Amino acid sequence: MIIVLINAIASPSGPRIGRKPSCHGSVGGPYDPDDILARLPERYHERFLAEYREAMVTAAHETWRYRQLQEVLQIWHLRTRRPRRAA
Repeated sequence: MIIVLINAIASPSGPRIGRKPSCHGSVGGPYDPDDILARLPERYHERFLAEYREAMVTAAHETWRYRQLQEVLQIWHLRTRRPRRAA
């Protein structure tokens, strides 16, 4: 698990977070960081990535904080589901 987290943080390839199978063996799902990032307006990408990476680092150092990482992904997933306001 920690290797996956470190690889995702250290990836110099840009905003792609990295497609790794979850513990259930599947990629994707509503809380998939890549899917969330793809659905977010670009102006929110930096903020999402900062919050996501902070939660990953925290979970990597204190495994009991894994729930915080899940909550960050859930919140951002819900933000992508909100109807967009007209500009």
